[in-house]
Amino acid sequence: MDEVIDGRYKLIKRLGVGGMAEVFLAEQSGPRGFARRTVIKRIHRHMAEEERFVKSFEDEARLAALLQHPNIVRTEDFGDDGGQLFLVLEYVEGEDLRTLCRRAEGDQDGLPLPVVLQVGLDIAEALDFAHKMTDAEGTPLAVVHRDVSPQNIMVTPAGQGKLLDFGIARAASNQQQTQTGILKGKVAYFSPEQARGELIDGRTDQFALAVVLYELLARGRLFLGNTEVTTLSRVLRCYVPSVRDFQADLPESVDQVLSRALAQDRQHRFPDCAAFAEALSQCLEQAGGRWDARRYSAWREALITEAKNPPVSLPLLLPEEATGPEPAPDEATKVAADPRSPGARPRPAPVPQPASTASEPTLEATDVSSPSPGAGRGWLYGLGALALLLGLGWQFGAFDPAPSAPALVPLTPAPAAPKPVAPPAAKVPAPADAGTIAAADAGKAEAQPGEGLRARPAKKRRRRRSRRYSKRSSKTVAASAPVKVIDQPRIVPAKATEKMVAMERSDFDAVLISRLPKLQRCKKQHGSIKSGLIKVSVWVGGKGRTTKVTVNGATGDYGKCLRAEVKRWKFVKRGGKPERFDFPF
Repeated sequence: MDEVIDGRYKLIKRLGVGGMAEVFLAEQSGPRGFARRTVIKRIHRHMAEEERFVKSFEDEARLAALLQHPNIVRTEDFGDDGGQLFLVLEYVEGEDLRTLCRRAEGDQDGLPLPVVLQVGLDIAEALDFAHKMTDAEGTPLAVVHRDVSPQNIMVTPAGQGKLLDFGIARAASNQQQTQTGILKGKVAYFSPEQARGELIDGRTDQFALAVVLYELLARGRLFLGNTEVTTLSRVLRCYVPSVRDFQADLPESVDQVLSRALAQDRQHRFPDCAAFAEALSQCLEQAGGRWDARRYSAWREALITEAKNPPVSLPLLLPEEATGPEPAPDEATKVAADPRSPGARPRPAPVPQPASTASEPTLEATDVSSPSPGAGRGWLYGLGALALLLGLGWQFGAFDPAPSAPALVPLTPAPAAPKPVAPPAAKVPAPADAGTIAAADAGKAEAQPGEGLRARPAKKRRRRRSRRYSKRSSKTVAASAPVKVIDQPRIVPAKATEKMVAMERSDFDAVLISRLPKLQRCKKQHGSIKSGLIKVSVWVGGKGRTTKVTVNGATGDYGKCLRAEVKRWKFVKRGGKPERFDFPF
């Protein structure tokens, strides 16, 4: 290559191409024969005319100028060559961690434990420096790398780890801020909160670094699947078996440190990368201490010159079916039916039955038209019938009983019912051997001895008798003794309120993980449609059904397919207003 940038940097060869820029190995020349190797990162020509890409590149340059740390690749210059912005980076001899790992896997021995731990320790210290960095006024910049992966970790010939490529790093000083829900980075090294599109902090970088170390020690890819959908579902589920299941000779302390850094809930991880680095340092001491430059160089030289096999990539660590506990297809509906499940909708408490006292007088009567004892309001109708009988007994006490009728047993008013009284139920005559006859039926017993009331429907009999009793009462009120009627206000029992239970994000993710393959089917059916990142918003109602679905980033048949699929999803029944959940696809 004969291209020269800015009159000083001669491009030697291209090292790689990214989504926004390309990287070259270059030689910087100066007066009196000065020359040294450097790395040029230049924005793509077709992106140099778009403002958002230009601002992103400028943000990277500004942030890189502040990142001065021994374990971070240094940025030395920033310039403009005919409208194309470029960065001049420190040239680091050695290789990236992915290349080193492939060579070690081809040798069938893998990376030694001290090398993995000391590189992890260096990167953890670099991340802690970036996370706690402030501007000139002392304001925290809240930097998050968001792309910690083996490709972005350089290992020098002395065995020192160096972190590079803060191109997609998020910082408070950036002109181009990434919106919530936008995914950036490599999906296989995402944290669960990053995969859900939530706001992230330094613990996301801690999780990604722990994934890198886990894969180097287990000698396999942790979350990587055959498709992006499988990879994303594994990240969301975050099933992480013990690393000692794959390398039994590893110390237990290493397993404990990685298990904590790989916790699904970031609250359970190390508070910051400084604590993570301290834990790795203790593990490194137990493993024999850090390798010096001479020992590491000898091992690296033997790895390169005496390689037994060509470089090999890390295989998939887990098969497709070994991704942890898979939620059942109908689990969302089964949860609501099980009262013991944490997401089940609470049922209203049963209404207590009134307790009868020994001193309360009762009438031995059987109401054939009243509801069965197991009915919900049977006891209310019984109390109503009892109150009606007692009231009629007081009103008709002045009448002479029929000659053939036995003497009427005086009754005392019933005490106030502990529960609200429902409309009065129909009265039914007592059996012949009961010893008493209700006062309301005394006249009928004289006219038709031995004949009971005819069976009529409860509503009609109650309506007719109420009219007859009202007429009879109006005629006899003047002749009989005055009766004091106490009007009691009718109390309507309050309906049992259903408790509102908010649906957890984990409940939504369980359904999302099980339905991701169907979303992938929509992508395959409409593969000719080009689209970038897709953001789906779902509103879930209290009955567990999707009430609204919006899709941003996919139009036409592709968007219709995604909306139709998401609308079929069923979630936990929980009551309450619809809740919104977002996920990128």
